[in-house]
Amino acid sequence: MEITEKDLTRKANIRTKSFTKYYCEINSRENIKTSIDFAKKNNLKIQIIGDGTNILFSKETYENFLFLKLKDSFDFFQITNNIVEIGASHSLMKAGKILAKNGYSDFVYMSLIPGSVGGAIRQNAGTTKEGEIKDSFISCKVYDLKENLEKVFTKEEMNFNYRNSKIQNEKNRYLVLSAKFELKNKTQNIEELENFIKDKKQNKSKKEPKGYSFGSTFKSHLQENPAWWYIDQVGLKKFIIGGAKFSEIHANWIINFNNASANNIIELINTAKRKVSEKFNINLIEEVEII
Repeated sequence: MEITEKDLTRKANIRTKSFTKYYCEINSRENIKTSIDFAKKNNLKIQIIGDGTNILFSKETYENFLFLKLKDSFDFFQITNNIVEIGASHSLMKAGKILAKNGYSDFVYMSLIPGSVGGAIRQNAGTTKEGEIKDSFISCKVYDLKENLEKVFTKEEMNFNYRNSKIQNEKNRYLVLSAKFELKNKTQNIEELENFIKDKKQNKSKKEPKGYSFGSTFKSHLQENPAWWYIDQVGLKKFIIGGAKFSEIHANWIINFNNASANNIIELINTAKRKVSEKFNINLIEEVEII
């Protein structure tokens, strides 16, 4: 296990420039323990990152953080009877594809969402029509970085709600290692299921903006209309600050189109929150995690 300096720019889909003095890739539980000891000795905050699909590094340089990322030892997929256990660093889309090939129709949403399984569990990832993590979730193994020991959380203990969970609420305390899901609703018509997913992906791709982005900026379940509607109504669709803009295709997406800084993006976020609050008396809540 190595703790090294790291350029973080490509560790987040939004691609803002960032660098950390301390970065570690985790391949075992012993690595986790060693990392905790190192962070304590050097008075560092531990920051867990996954595939970086919905995060924004807010600083150009981090000197008092130790960034942890799970690697290959936590990238596995195992079906036993009516249960599948998936490692936290496994691709969510890949998991959805394998489950579809095995005829399980309850995991279409996995095939549509980028990122790792660990990040998806943390955020209770899902889509409006196809479902979300909590639907078939049984339990997950986590490492408690505060108490320095491994635990298992049941579905009830995870306190899932819209794009949220116990893991999300206690940021950087629990490192998700793997999760178990119940397998049911198996179809014999696998080709039809795979074609359904293929069509969903194509339709999704047509509607989504292209370019560096973390997807939805704000949560959309807390108000009468989706977040993009409010952003559009206050005139911020296509609005630009520096090298970042609210997309002309989907106003709830911020695009880094020209080497945007994190400050450009944070300004856009704050501008939208302020204008929507002034006009509609509604507080937009970020879906993206700002580190």
